[in-house]
Amino acid sequence: MIQSFKYITCLLLCFLVSAISFADEIEVNGIKYEVIKKAKVAILLDAYNCKSSDVNIPSSVTYEGVECEVTKIQGSAFTTCEQIESFYFPNSIKEVWGDAFKLKYNNANSVHISDMNAWLNIDFRNESANPLYRADNFLLNENIVTEVSIPSGFTKVNQYVFINCKSLKKVNIPNTVTEIGSGAFYGCISLKEATLPKSVRRIKSDAFRSCEALESVTIPNLVTEIEWCSFWGCKSLKKVVIPRSVKVIESGAFAGCEELTDVYCYSTIIPNTDLSAFENSQVEYATLHVPANLIIQYKSKFPWKRFGKIVPIK
Repeated sequence: MIQSFKYITCLLLCFLVSAISFADEIEVNGIKYEVIKKAKVAILLDAYNCKSSDVNIPSSVTYEGVECEVTKIQGSAFTTCEQIESFYFPNSIKEVWGDAFKLKYNNANSVHISDMNAWLNIDFRNESANPLYRADNFLLNENIVTEVSIPSGFTKVNQYVFINCKSLKKVNIPNTVTEIGSGAFYGCISLKEATLPKSVRRIKSDAFRSCEALESVTIPNLVTEIEWCSFWGCKSLKKVVIPRSVKVIESGAFAGCEELTDVYCYSTIIPNTDLSAFENSQVEYATLHVPANLIIQYKSKFPWKRFGKIVPIK
Protein backbone atom coordinates (compact mmCIF):
# COMPACT_ATOMS: atom_id res chain seq x y z
CA MET A 1 0.00 0.00 0.00
CA ILE A 2 2.77 2.42 0.99
CA GLN A 3 4.79 1.52 -2.09
CA SER A 4 1.73 2.13 -4.29
CA PHE A 5 1.20 5.55 -2.68
CA LYS A 6 4.85 6.48 -3.23
CA TYR A 7 4.64 5.39 -6.85
CA ILE A 8 1.53 7.53 -7.51
CA THR A 9 3.09 10.52 -5.73
CA CYS A 10 6.24 10.17 -7.81
CA LEU A 11 4.20 10.08 -11.02
CA LEU A 12 2.28 13.22 -10.01
CA LEU A 13 5.49 15.08 -9.21
CA CYS A 14 7.00 14.06 -12.53
CA PHE A 15 3.89 15.27 -14.31
CA LEU A 16 3.95 18.64 -12.54
CA VAL A 17 7.63 19.17 -13.24
CA SER A 18 7.22 18.28 -16.90
CA ALA A 19 4.13 20.52 -17.20
CA ILE A 20 5.97 23.47 -15.71
CA SER A 21 8.92 22.90 -17.99
CA PHE A 22 6.67 23.07 -21.05
CA ALA A 23 6.06 26.82 -20.69
CA ASP A 24 8.59 29.65 -20.61
CA GLU A 25 8.17 33.41 -20.54
CA ILE A 26 9.86 35.81 -22.94
CA GLU A 27 9.56 39.51 -23.69
CA VAL A 28 9.52 40.96 -27.20
CA ASN A 29 9.22 44.71 -27.83
CA GLY A 30 7.91 45.30 -24.33
CA ILE A 31 5.25 42.56 -24.58
CA LYS A 32 5.48 39.44 -22.45
CA TYR A 33 4.57 36.02 -23.85
CA GLU A 34 4.24 32.53 -22.48
CA VAL A 35 5.65 30.11 -25.02
CA ILE A 36 5.02 26.39 -25.18
CA LYS A 37 7.83 25.27 -27.41
CA LYS A 38 6.66 21.71 -27.80
CA ALA A 39 3.23 22.82 -29.05
CA LYS A 40 4.72 25.74 -31.00
CA VAL A 41 2.17 28.18 -29.55
CA ALA A 42 2.43 31.37 -27.54
CA ILE A 43 0.08 33.35 -25.29
CA LEU A 44 0.35 37.13 -25.05
CA LEU A 45 0.41 37.76 -21.30
CA ASP A 46 0.77 41.50 -20.83
CA ALA A 47 2.11 44.64 -22.42
CA TYR A 48 3.14 46.43 -19.24
CA ASN A 49 6.45 47.56 -20.74
CA CYS A 50 5.05 48.39 -24.17
CA LYS A 51 5.74 52.07 -24.94
CA SER A 52 4.75 52.12 -28.61
CA SER A 53 1.73 54.12 -29.77
CA ASP A 54 1.17 51.66 -32.64
CA VAL A 55 0.92 48.12 -31.28
CA ASN A 56 1.60 45.46 -33.90
CA ILE A 57 0.68 42.14 -32.32
CA PRO A 58 2.78 39.49 -34.09
CA SER A 59 1.34 36.29 -35.50
CA SER A 60 4.29 34.42 -33.98
CA VAL A 61 7.33 34.82 -31.76
CA THR A 62 10.58 32.87 -31.92
CA TYR A 63 12.03 31.15 -28.86
CA GLU A 64 15.25 29.12 -28.94
CA GLY A 65 14.96 28.81 -32.70
CA VAL A 66 11.34 27.61 -32.61
CA GLU A 67 8.58 29.75 -34.15
CA CYS A 68 5.54 29.78 -31.86
CA GLU A 69 2.18 30.99 -33.15
CA VAL A 70 0.42 33.62 -31.01
CA THR A 71 -3.12 32.24 -30.59
CA LYS A 72 -4.39 33.78 -27.36
CA ILE A 73 -4.34 37.12 -25.50
CA GLN A 74 -4.57 36.94 -21.74
CA GLY A 75 -7.07 39.00 -19.72
CA SER A 76 -6.13 42.63 -18.88
CA ALA A 77 -3.09 42.36 -21.16
CA PHE A 78 -3.22 45.99 -22.36
CA THR A 79 -5.06 47.56 -19.43
CA THR A 80 -2.16 49.69 -18.19
CA CYS A 81 -0.88 50.85 -21.58
CA GLU A 82 -0.81 54.60 -22.17
CA GLN A 83 -1.14 56.63 -25.36
CA ILE A 84 -1.92 53.73 -27.67
CA GLU A 85 -3.18 55.00 -31.01
CA SER A 86 -3.66 51.80 -33.01
CA PHE A 87 -3.71 48.02 -32.80
CA TYR A 88 -2.63 45.76 -35.67
CA PHE A 89 -4.27 42.39 -35.17
CA PRO A 90 -2.82 39.16 -36.66
CA ASN A 91 -4.86 36.36 -38.22
CA SER A 92 -3.52 33.84 -35.72
CA ILE A 93 -5.53 34.97 -32.68
CA LYS A 94 -8.30 32.55 -31.70
CA GLU A 95 -9.19 33.68 -28.18
CA VAL A 96 -9.06 36.91 -26.16
CA TRP A 97 -9.77 36.85 -22.45
CA GLY A 98 -11.74 39.37 -20.41
CA ASP A 99 -10.74 43.04 -20.22
CA ALA A 100 -7.68 42.52 -22.40
CA PHE A 101 -8.28 45.92 -24.04
CA LYS A 102 -9.94 47.78 -21.20
CA LEU A 103 -7.64 50.78 -21.60
CA LYS A 104 -7.56 53.01 -18.54
CA TYR A 105 -6.04 56.13 -20.01
CA ASN A 106 -7.32 56.74 -23.54
CA ASN A 107 -9.22 55.46 -26.53
CA ALA A 108 -7.23 54.00 -29.39
CA ASN A 109 -7.72 55.62 -32.78
CA SER A 110 -7.95 52.44 -34.83
CA VAL A 111 -7.94 48.64 -35.06
CA HIS A 112 -6.40 47.12 -38.22
CA ILE A 113 -7.00 43.61 -39.57
CA SER A 114 -6.22 41.85 -42.86
CA ASP A 115 -8.67 38.92 -42.82
CA MET A 116 -12.35 39.28 -41.86
CA ASN A 117 -12.87 35.51 -41.63
CA ALA A 118 -10.09 35.24 -39.05
CA TRP A 119 -11.67 38.09 -37.09
CA LEU A 120 -15.11 36.43 -37.17
CA ASN A 121 -13.61 33.29 -35.61
CA ILE A 122 -12.16 35.02 -32.54
CA ASP A 123 -13.73 34.18 -29.19
CA PHE A 124 -13.93 37.48 -27.29
CA ARG A 125 -14.68 36.60 -23.67
CA ASN A 126 -16.32 39.92 -22.77
CA GLU A 127 -16.96 43.34 -24.31
CA SER A 128 -13.59 44.84 -23.40
CA ALA A 129 -11.76 41.77 -24.69
CA ASN A 130 -12.30 43.31 -28.12
CA PRO A 131 -10.02 46.28 -28.96
CA LEU A 132 -12.99 47.88 -30.77
CA TYR A 133 -14.42 48.49 -27.30
CA ARG A 134 -12.03 51.42 -26.93
CA ALA A 135 -11.28 52.32 -30.55
CA ASP A 136 -12.79 54.83 -32.95
CA ASN A 137 -12.11 53.14 -36.30
CA PHE A 138 -12.07 49.59 -37.69
CA LEU A 139 -10.05 48.95 -40.84
CA LEU A 140 -9.82 45.90 -43.10
CA ASN A 141 -6.74 46.12 -45.34
CA GLU A 142 -6.58 49.83 -44.48
CA ASN A 143 -10.18 50.49 -45.58
CA ILE A 144 -12.81 51.61 -43.09
CA VAL A 145 -15.31 48.81 -42.51
CA THR A 146 -18.82 49.92 -43.56
CA GLU A 147 -20.30 46.61 -44.74
CA VAL A 148 -19.71 43.02 -43.69
CA SER A 149 -20.85 39.86 -45.47
CA ILE A 150 -20.52 36.87 -43.19
CA PRO A 151 -19.55 33.85 -45.32
CA SER A 152 -21.92 30.93 -45.76
CA GLY A 153 -20.91 28.13 -43.42
CA PHE A 154 -20.66 30.24 -40.28
CA THR A 155 -23.26 29.04 -37.77
CA LYS A 156 -22.77 31.81 -35.22
CA VAL A 157 -21.95 35.50 -35.08
CA ASN A 158 -19.56 35.49 -32.13
CA GLN A 159 -20.24 37.58 -29.07
CA TYR A 160 -18.88 41.14 -29.08
CA VAL A 161 -17.25 40.62 -32.50
CA PHE A 162 -18.34 44.05 -33.82
CA ILE A 163 -18.94 45.88 -30.56
CA ASN A 164 -18.68 49.65 -30.95
CA CYS A 165 -17.92 49.43 -34.68
CA LYS A 166 -19.17 52.95 -35.40
CA SER A 167 -18.64 52.81 -39.18
CA LEU A 168 -20.59 49.58 -39.86
CA LYS A 169 -23.72 50.39 -41.89
CA LYS A 170 -24.80 47.04 -43.29
CA VAL A 171 -24.34 43.38 -42.40
CA ASN A 172 -25.28 40.40 -44.56
CA ILE A 173 -25.95 37.25 -42.55
CA PRO A 174 -26.20 33.88 -44.36
CA ASN A 175 -28.84 31.18 -43.87
CA THR A 176 -26.31 28.98 -42.07
CA VAL A 177 -26.23 31.24 -38.97
CA THR A 178 -28.38 30.02 -36.07
CA GLU A 179 -27.18 32.34 -33.29
CA ILE A 180 -26.36 36.02 -32.88
CA GLY A 181 -24.02 36.20 -29.89
CA SER A 182 -24.27 38.54 -26.93
CA GLY A 183 -23.29 42.09 -27.82
CA ALA A 184 -22.33 41.05 -31.36
CA PHE A 185 -23.38 44.44 -32.78
CA TYR A 186 -23.58 46.41 -29.52
CA GLY A 187 -22.94 50.10 -30.17
CA CYS A 188 -22.86 49.89 -33.99
CA ILE A 189 -24.46 53.31 -34.16
CA SER A 190 -24.46 53.51 -37.98
CA LEU A 191 -25.92 50.04 -38.61
CA LYS A 192 -29.07 50.54 -40.66
CA GLU A 193 -29.48 47.21 -42.47
CA ALA A 194 -29.34 43.87 -40.67
CA THR A 195 -31.69 41.28 -42.13
CA LEU A 196 -31.92 38.22 -39.92
CA PRO A 197 -32.18 34.95 -41.90
CA LYS A 198 -34.85 32.34 -41.18
CA SER A 199 -32.18 30.01 -39.80
CA VAL A 200 -31.59 32.14 -36.67
CA ARG A 201 -32.85 30.42 -33.52
CA ARG A 202 -31.35 32.64 -30.85
CA ILE A 203 -30.66 36.36 -30.48
CA LYS A 204 -28.68 36.74 -27.29
CA SER A 205 -28.60 39.61 -24.82
CA ASP A 206 -27.36 43.01 -26.02
CA ALA A 207 -27.00 41.63 -29.57
CA PHE A 208 -28.15 44.85 -31.28
CA ARG A 209 -28.06 47.16 -28.29
CA SER A 210 -27.59 50.85 -29.12
CA CYS A 211 -27.77 50.30 -32.90
CA GLU A 212 -29.14 53.81 -33.20
CA ALA A 213 -29.69 53.81 -36.99
CA LEU A 214 -31.58 50.49 -37.20
CA GLU A 215 -35.12 51.23 -38.44
CA SER A 216 -36.88 47.86 -38.55
CA VAL A 217 -36.40 44.29 -37.39
CA THR A 218 -38.20 41.06 -38.18
CA ILE A 219 -37.55 38.32 -35.64
CA PRO A 220 -37.12 34.93 -37.42
CA ASN A 221 -39.76 32.22 -36.97
CA LEU A 222 -37.47 29.84 -35.06
CA VAL A 223 -36.72 32.29 -32.22
CA THR A 224 -38.57 31.45 -28.99
CA GLU A 225 -37.05 34.06 -26.68
CA ILE A 226 -36.01 37.68 -27.15
CA GLU A 227 -33.30 38.09 -24.56
CA TRP A 228 -32.70 41.04 -22.32
CA CYS A 229 -31.67 44.33 -23.90
CA SER A 230 -31.36 42.69 -27.36
CA PHE A 231 -32.55 45.90 -29.06
CA TRP A 232 -32.21 48.33 -26.17
CA GLY A 233 -31.56 51.92 -27.23
CA CYS A 234 -32.27 51.42 -30.96
CA LYS A 235 -33.45 55.01 -31.19
CA SER A 236 -34.52 54.92 -34.86
CA LEU A 237 -36.38 51.60 -34.64
CA LYS A 238 -39.88 52.12 -36.02
CA LYS A 239 -41.18 48.65 -36.83
CA VAL A 240 -40.82 45.31 -35.03
CA VAL A 241 -42.27 41.99 -36.21
CA ILE A 242 -42.53 39.26 -33.56
CA PRO A 243 -43.45 35.75 -34.83
CA ARG A 244 -45.81 33.31 -33.13
CA SER A 245 -42.80 31.19 -32.05
CA VAL A 246 -41.75 33.77 -29.42
CA LYS A 247 -42.77 32.70 -25.92
CA VAL A 248 -40.63 35.04 -23.79
CA ILE A 249 -39.56 38.69 -24.09
CA GLU A 250 -37.05 39.62 -21.42
CA SER A 251 -36.32 42.89 -19.63
CA GLY A 252 -35.32 45.88 -21.73
CA ALA A 253 -35.60 43.93 -24.99
CA PHE A 254 -36.99 46.96 -26.84
CA ALA A 255 -36.44 49.63 -24.18
CA GLY A 256 -35.39 53.10 -25.26
CA CYS A 257 -36.69 52.65 -28.83
CA GLU A 258 -38.02 56.19 -28.96
CA GLU A 259 -39.29 56.17 -32.57
CA LEU A 260 -41.28 52.94 -32.31
CA THR A 261 -44.57 53.25 -34.24
CA ASP A 262 -45.68 49.69 -35.05
CA VAL A 263 -45.21 46.33 -33.34
CA TYR A 264 -46.63 43.22 -35.01
CA CYS A 265 -47.00 40.32 -32.58
CA TYR A 266 -48.24 37.11 -34.24
CA SER A 267 -48.17 35.00 -31.08
CA THR A 268 -51.40 33.10 -30.50
CA ILE A 269 -50.52 32.96 -26.81
CA ILE A 270 -49.41 36.25 -25.29
CA PRO A 271 -45.62 36.02 -24.70
CA ASN A 272 -44.38 36.06 -21.12
CA THR A 273 -43.18 39.66 -21.27
CA ASP A 274 -41.13 41.57 -18.70
CA LEU A 275 -42.71 44.84 -17.61
CA SER A 276 -39.63 46.77 -18.77
CA ALA A 277 -39.53 45.20 -22.24
CA PHE A 278 -40.72 48.46 -23.88
CA GLU A 279 -39.63 50.88 -21.17
CA ASN A 280 -39.03 54.46 -22.38
CA SER A 281 -40.16 53.56 -25.90
CA GLN A 282 -43.20 55.84 -25.78
CA VAL A 283 -45.51 53.00 -26.79
CA GLU A 284 -48.50 55.13 -25.81
CA TYR A 285 -48.01 56.72 -29.24
CA ALA A 286 -47.44 53.38 -31.04
CA THR A 287 -49.76 50.78 -32.54
CA LEU A 288 -49.75 47.12 -31.54
CA HIS A 289 -50.96 44.68 -34.21
CA VAL A 290 -52.15 41.30 -32.84
CA PRO A 291 -54.46 38.39 -33.80
CA ALA A 292 -58.05 39.68 -33.72
CA ASN A 293 -59.21 37.10 -31.17
CA LEU A 294 -56.57 38.23 -28.65
CA ILE A 295 -57.17 41.98 -28.64
CA ILE A 296 -59.08 41.92 -25.33
CA GLN A 297 -56.34 39.90 -23.63
CA TYR A 298 -53.58 42.22 -24.86
CA LYS A 299 -55.58 45.25 -23.68
CA SER A 300 -55.71 43.84 -20.17
CA LYS A 301 -52.08 42.74 -19.81
CA PHE A 302 -48.95 44.78 -19.00
CA PRO A 303 -46.85 45.98 -20.70
CA TRP A 304 -48.98 45.48 -23.84
CA LYS A 305 -51.91 47.50 -22.56
CA ARG A 306 -49.71 50.61 -22.58
CA PHE A 307 -49.79 50.80 -26.40
CA GLY A 308 -51.84 53.71 -27.70
CA LYS A 309 -53.68 51.52 -30.19
CA ILE A 310 -54.21 47.77 -30.30
CA VAL A 311 -55.62 46.62 -33.63
CA PRO A 312 -56.10 43.32 -35.49
CA ILE A 313 -53.38 42.14 -37.87
CA LYS A 314 -54.52 42.58 -41.44
